[in-house]
Amino acid sequence: MGLDKWSCSGCVALGVAARLALFQLKSLLSYLMTRVELQTPASSWESMEEGTFLYQRGISPYQGSLFHNQPLLLKFFVQLQTISSVVNIDLPFVFILICDVLTGYSLFKCCESFLESRMEEEKQLANTEYDKDAYKCFSANRRTPEASAKIVTLAYLLNPFTIISCACKTTLPIEHMLYARLILFCLRKNLYGASVILSLATYLFMWPLLLWVPVSYLFSETPRSNDGQLKKQCSVTSLINGSVVFCILAAMTAFLMVASYYSCNESTDFFFSTWGFQFIIPDLQPNVGLHWYFYMEMFDQYRTFFTLMINSITLLICIPLCWKFADNRIAPVYSAMYFIAIYKSYPTFGDVSLCLALVPMIAQNFSLMRNLLFTFLLFLACLASMPAMYHVWVVTFNPNFFYAISLIYGTVQMLIWSDVIFSMNRREFLYRNGLKYPLDEDGNLKKFTLM
Repeated sequence: MGLDKWSCSGCVALGVAARLALFQLKSLLSYLMTRVELQTPASSWESMEEGTFLYQRGISPYQGSLFHNQPLLLKFFVQLQTISSVVNIDLPFVFILICDVLTGYSLFKCCESFLESRMEEEKQLANTEYDKDAYKCFSANRRTPEASAKIVTLAYLLNPFTIISCACKTTLPIEHMLYARLILFCLRKNLYGASVILSLATYLFMWPLLLWVPVSYLFSETPRSNDGQLKKQCSVTSLINGSVVFCILAAMTAFLMVASYYSCNESTDFFFSTWGFQFIIPDLQPNVGLHWYFYMEMFDQYRTFFTLMINSITLLICIPLCWKFADNRIAPVYSAMYFIAIYKSYPTFGDVSLCLALVPMIAQNFSLMRNLLFTFLLFLACLASMPAMYHVWVVTFNPNFFYAISLIYGTVQMLIWSDVIFSMNRREFLYRNGLKYPLDEDGNLKKFTLM
């Protein structure tokens, strides 16, 4: 059946049915909840249950090291569980399912908005700056925006790891929903909506702090000009606009933190159990991330220095991307999201599912990607080998096997991201230089670079 026979509601219904079917398999869910590749102490439902249990009995869940979610989210789930006991419906699962559905719908709208705007831009440049043959081969209108949006929606809703994350009631669908809404507000240039969503995501998960720079840069866009004096004024205006957006994000996040402070009886224990837990990484339980093994082998006297260095790497990567992509400012936002999914303290397989689903929207043409088959096969090999390497680690008490496969997994994700960025640059290069090999003024072959 072709995609033209599907509707957005049909794609969403298929994703909901898959999640409901898995949710009924209690024995399988019990096993999946024990897998470190699928759940972490920062996102698992067991941690939320522990927090609600302590809170309902008047004990602070932040005094120990078992609960790592924000107080406002905890109180929300406490209310859901209280109502669930009355109506005999698992309302936490219903809420997480709604978040996943909203994510799928938001991705559909994101893809439509992005491709429609790109098509309009390319049509305006097709007769002036772009090579006609290249435009005919790689233009965005080779497939309708609606068809591409359905591919993106199905790629997210039918991803096995998003289905498992939803059925296991992790907090990952909430994070994905906020990211999807953020992208949609950015594409529609809705400053206040994007600020509220990003502030809430930062408050809940800390790592969206890395998105502050690309989002501020996106909303600082001003009209371009060839006049030197006017260009200088536009640069100053852009800097002011970006600073204003940054201040709005800081003010909203600070307000949520203050509200949490007073909700915890003026105690700061919640801060060290949430943001502090994500930044310092005290729990060294193995996961698919790149941090736990490093901290396990590190001398304690160097821990503070390397903690600051490792957590600042992703921020240093995001800043140059903003300068590179002046024409496509959603690319730095997408890149920062991908870096968060790879480099965050406690990642799972489901973290990259949103970024992988957006590959058809960002890359737009798979024929321009260099390593598509290689990365796909290597990705499958990682997924198949991870449980075996974890078993070897448990049997031999040697974590090197599990960490080795997690390093390959991280490498695969960086290859996918770099391939997407390469395809964007290559597409623009072919548009402006044609399908033949272009030469520069000296008669040498022109080159285009990834960055």
